[in-house]
Amino acid sequence: MKKYSAIFVIAAITIAAIIFFALQSAGPGEYDDFALCLKEKGVVFYGAFWCPHCQNQKKLFGKSQKLLPYLECSIAETFAIS
Repeated sequence: MKKYSAIFVIAAITIAAIIFFALQSAGPGEYDDFALCLKEKGVVFYGAFWCPHCQNQKKLFGKSQKLLPYLECSIAETFAIS
Protein backbone atom coordinates (compact mmCIF):
# COMPACT_ATOMS: atom_id res chain seq x y z
CA MET A 1 0.00 0.00 0.00
CA LYS A 2 2.85 2.39 0.82
CA LYS A 3 4.39 1.72 -2.59
CA TYR A 4 1.23 2.93 -4.34
CA SER A 5 1.06 6.01 -2.11
CA ALA A 6 4.62 7.00 -3.03
CA ILE A 7 3.92 6.51 -6.73
CA PHE A 8 0.74 8.60 -6.42
CA VAL A 9 2.62 11.43 -4.67
CA ILE A 10 5.39 11.42 -7.29
CA ALA A 11 2.84 11.42 -10.12
CA ALA A 12 0.88 14.28 -8.51
CA ILE A 13 4.03 16.37 -8.06
CA THR A 14 5.09 15.72 -11.67
CA ILE A 15 1.68 16.71 -13.04
CA ALA A 16 1.61 19.85 -10.86
CA ALA A 17 5.08 20.84 -12.13
CA ILE A 18 4.07 20.35 -15.76
CA ILE A 19 0.93 22.47 -15.29
CA PHE A 20 2.91 25.18 -13.47
CA PHE A 21 5.55 25.47 -16.21
CA ALA A 22 2.91 25.38 -18.97
CA LEU A 23 1.07 28.28 -17.36
CA GLN A 24 4.31 30.21 -16.86
CA SER A 25 5.26 30.00 -20.54
CA ALA A 26 1.74 30.83 -21.74
CA GLY A 27 1.69 34.34 -20.27
CA PRO A 28 3.07 37.51 -21.80
CA GLY A 29 6.78 38.28 -21.67
CA GLU A 30 8.21 40.86 -19.30
CA TYR A 31 9.34 43.14 -22.14
CA ASP A 32 6.44 42.70 -24.60
CA ASP A 33 5.44 46.37 -24.43
CA PHE A 34 9.04 47.52 -24.90
CA ALA A 35 9.61 45.22 -27.89
CA LEU A 36 6.36 46.38 -29.51
CA CYS A 37 7.31 50.02 -28.88
CA LEU A 38 10.66 49.47 -30.61
CA LYS A 39 8.86 47.95 -33.58
CA GLU A 40 6.33 50.82 -33.74
CA LYS A 41 9.17 53.38 -33.72
CA GLY A 42 10.82 51.70 -36.70
CA VAL A 43 13.81 50.31 -34.81
CA VAL A 44 15.38 47.25 -36.45
CA PHE A 45 17.59 44.75 -34.63
CA TYR A 46 20.14 43.60 -37.20
CA GLY A 47 21.93 40.45 -36.10
CA ALA A 48 23.60 37.19 -37.03
CA PHE A 49 22.72 33.76 -35.68
CA TRP A 50 26.39 33.00 -35.00
CA CYS A 51 27.11 36.25 -33.09
CA PRO A 52 27.29 35.76 -29.30
CA HIS A 53 26.49 39.44 -28.69
CA CYS A 54 23.30 39.21 -30.74
CA GLN A 55 22.30 36.01 -28.93
CA ASN A 56 22.88 37.69 -25.56
CA GLN A 57 20.71 40.65 -26.54
CA LYS A 58 17.89 38.33 -27.60
CA LYS A 59 18.18 36.38 -24.34
CA LEU A 60 17.76 39.60 -22.36
CA PHE A 61 14.26 39.91 -23.83
CA GLY A 62 13.30 36.41 -22.70
CA LYS A 63 9.87 35.39 -23.99
CA SER A 64 9.48 38.85 -25.53
CA GLN A 65 12.21 38.22 -28.12
CA LYS A 66 9.58 36.83 -30.50
CA LEU A 67 8.22 40.39 -30.78
CA LEU A 68 11.55 42.02 -31.60
CA PRO A 69 11.90 43.55 -35.05
CA TYR A 70 14.84 41.21 -35.80
CA LEU A 71 16.52 41.02 -39.20
CA GLU A 72 18.96 38.16 -39.80
CA CYS A 73 22.03 39.42 -41.67
CA SER A 74 23.86 36.13 -42.11
CA ILE A 75 23.34 33.39 -44.64
CA ALA A 76 23.28 29.94 -43.05
CA GLU A 77 24.57 28.23 -46.21
CA THR A 78 27.84 30.15 -45.89
CA PHE A 79 28.61 28.26 -42.70
CA ALA A 80 27.53 24.81 -43.86
CA ILE A 81 30.26 22.19 -43.76
CA SER A 82 30.49 20.09 -46.92
